Parts: sequence; structure tokens; C-alpha cells
Amino acid sequence: MEKIKGTIAKDKLIFLFLPISIRILMDVILIRYISTKWGYQGFILDINHYKLSFSYLTLLIMLFLLTNYNREKFSHFLTIVIFFTIYMPIGSIYGLMDKSTAFFVMASISFIFIIFFILYIDSKQKKSLILVNENLYFKGYPIIFIISIYTLFAMTVQNIGHLNFGAVISLVNVYDVRELISYNWGMNYLFSWQTKVINPYMIALSHINNKRGMMWFYIGFQLWLFILTGNKMVLFTLIVVLIIFKFSSKLRNLHLFFTQGLTFTFIISFLEATLLYNSYIIDIFIRRVIYLPALLSYYYYEYFSVEGFQYWSYTMFGRILGVSTDFNVVPSFIIGREYFNDVNTNAVTGYLGSEYMNGGFIGILLATFIIILLFKSFDRFSGRLGNEIVLITLLTPIYALWNTAILTALLTGGILIAFIILSQTKRIEY
Repeated sequence: MEKIKGTIAKDKLIFLFLPISIRILMDVILIRYISTKWGYQGFILDINHYKLSFSYLTLLIMLFLLTNYNREKFSHFLTIVIFFTIYMPIGSIYGLMDKSTAFFVMASISFIFIIFFILYIDSKQKKSLILVNENLYFKGYPIIFIISIYTLFAMTVQNIGHLNFGAVISLVNVYDVRELISYNWGMNYLFSWQTKVINPYMIALSHINNKRGMMWFYIGFQLWLFILTGNKMVLFTLIVVLIIFKFSSKLRNLHLFFTQGLTFTFIISFLEATLLYNSYIIDIFIRRVIYLPALLSYYYYEYFSVEGFQYWSYTMFGRILGVSTDFNVVPSFIIGREYFNDVNTNAVTGYLGSEYMNGGFIGILLATFIIILLFKSFDRFSGRLGNEIVLITLLTPIYALWNTAILTALLTGGILIAFIILSQTKRIEY
């Protein structure tokens, strides 16, 4: 028992040190690389030392609160993930680019609520004993298989004529391919659900149940949809799924595994940029996934604090209720026009910027409590089914919080579909 307590204490000490290292690297990369290569996107340095100091002070306070994490709780892991990848870059840009204190405080309050209600209000969810002679069973498998075949047929028939294998594999000219892709016949929703939820879930389910044929079918299906559309997120999702399989033994301590992995990624990208004067990791991954959504959140705040809130008029619920709109195009294209001088730029951002656009600080708080409820509900799945399949199924849907509003993340982003699928999955003896 004392040895276990000592190990946990050591893990938490490492956990406290690594995020500070990540934030320092985050700042250095923004100063030395992103601001020089990607300045035209708005990454322009305007260092405010008071704001920078304030952002580090809030970081230390929240890290102290985060040390209360329980490695048995999946919701605690998700909290740490969004803290590192959504909140920390918000703080970095706040100090290094002299952005709004008001918005930074709103973001900080949102994360204080998330940390407090998830890490300090315990749901008392017990972890089920998972036996060796158990398989996972999904009640709706026939429906999932029919949807998969239909999606394969619809996407192939509509887009086989645009196939450009060379452009897709290079990952450089994929946008030329993506401009030609059609998503008719219900594919606006089904393609997203298939690549973000259904395929990863079926790959994980087949892997756990040792159904190799089915697993390779869905791996091939995911690869084909990437080749067909050039959507890099489709490929990225598959790569991460395979990485999770490779390091499945580390999933018991997801929090530390993620923190160490993110630290390693930042170190490698920093060395790459320093030694080669160029970084593929930063350009393709870190800039797009971490820095850009944070910058866009500030843009949304700057624009809609002047132009007024949109009250969810551009969401599905807004359209159903007939809420009037202020613009003839969706707001993400307005931001693209105003800040990137391009009417075709779809500048989507995460829940902080999107929900500020919808309802100001109240909108951010509403989204915050939806996230809290969602994350706490996921503990029930991980306790019953294990971390591997839950992590793989929720991986890409949760990513929607980085680049869309909360209601869109629930529907188009696949969080609701993932919730339904996991709730209908159970363990059976064989």
C-alpha cells in the first residue's frame, strides 16, 4: 500500500512539472517559429509581460487543482486533455499577443468550473471487474453494418471521379481534392459519424474480440475514405487508434501517458524547428490543432463583442425554431473574411469562441456545464467496458470541442452517436 501511494505521489509530481515545461515550450515555439512563418495568419507578437505573468499565475493555480486527479476516472483524463490543448494555448496567446483580459478570464472561469465539478465532486462510480473470458457485444451491430455499406457506396459513387492518389498521399495538395468532394445523399452527417465514431469503434471492438477480418475491413474502409476525400482528420484518427493499440498497456495511467506524450511531441517539434529551420509536426499538427483554435477564439470574441451575439441562430435548433440570423453566410466565413481577407476561409473554432458568439459569457457557462455532465457520464462506460474502446470511440468526437460549438459537437461531431453506441455495448462471457 505504501509503495502504491509513493508511486501515485511520484506520478503527480511529474504531472505538475511536465505541464509547466509544455507551456514554456509552447511560448518559445510561438515566439521563434510560428510568429515568423505563420505571421500572415495573425500570429503577430505583441508581448505584454503583465499578461504573460498573469497567465502563468493562473496556470500554476489550476495545475495545483488538477493534482487531485484520480487515474481511475476517465472524466479526469478528458479534463486534463482539454486543459492542455484548449486552455493552455489560450493563455500563451493572451500574454504573447496582448489579447483580451476579459476573454482570458472567461476561459479561466470555465476551466475552474470544469476542474472543480469533475475532480472534486465525486460521482462514486465503481469500476467493474473485467474478466479474461469476456467479449464486447454491441446490440445494434446490424444497423451499424448497413450504415457502413451505404456510406461506402454513397461516398464512392459520388467521388470516385475525383480520385487523386498522388495529391492525397503527399498531404500537401489535399485541399485541391477536398474542394471537389460531394457529400450528398445524407453524407454531410453520415461521413462524419462513420469516420469519427463508427469506424474507430468497430476497429476497437474487432480488435478486443479478436475478429481480425472485421478489423482489417474497417481499417481499409477508413483508409479508403481518406484516399477518396483527402480529409487528414480521417487518417489522423486511424493513426492514433493504432498507436493506442500499440501502447494499450499504458492506458491504466492515461493522464501521465498523455502528458509525457505531449511533452515529447513539443520537444521533438522544437528540435526539428531549431535544427532544420522547419517543422512538419508544428505546421501540420501543433499549429492547426492547438494554436489556431485558440487564436480564432480571440477573433470570435473581438468580432462578436462588437457585432452582437447570435443566440444559436446558426445551429440546427436555431433553424428548427426559426431564429432570425444577422448574416447571409455562417459566422465562421465572416471571421475568415474579416481576419484572413478570404471569403472562402471557414474559420471554425472551439466551444469557447463559438459559445461566446452565441450567448456571451452565459453561452460559455452553458457549454461548460454540458461538458461537465458529458465527461462525468463517460466514467460509467470506461468502468464497465475498459479504457481502450471508450478512448478510441470518443477520441475524435471530443476533438470537435476544439473546432465547433457544443451543440454541433454533439450532433455533427459525433459525441451523441458515440454516447448511444457505448451505452448499447456490454460484456458477455464466451
